[in-house]
Amino acid sequence: MIERVNVQRKWPWGRGSVAGMNRAPQQSWFATALRRDIVWRSLKVSLIVGTLLAAINHGDRIITLALDADALTKILLTYLVPYCVSTWSAVQTARAAESG
Repeated sequence: MIERVNVQRKWPWGRGSVAGMNRAPQQSWFATALRRDIVWRSLKVSLIVGTLLAAINHGDRIITLALDADALTKILLTYLVPYCVSTWSAVQTARAAESG
């Protein structure tokens, strides 16, 4: 005899389950990204990783103080990229935890 098991499958894009769609809606992506804990963690990651990358990639120009607008823009982006990556990762993790 075959016994049926009630299995709740999740949508492939992570929005609740097929059988139980009565969950509370998630915050928007940007609202989650602006949570204080996520912003603080992303700033710390950006400060550490950005400083290491700036020292590796632009250390000679920083030491000799040969910084022009082009170099300063690149250094700013060196800090911005780790912030964005850390924020994206934290938001995806928080949203996955909320949905399941």
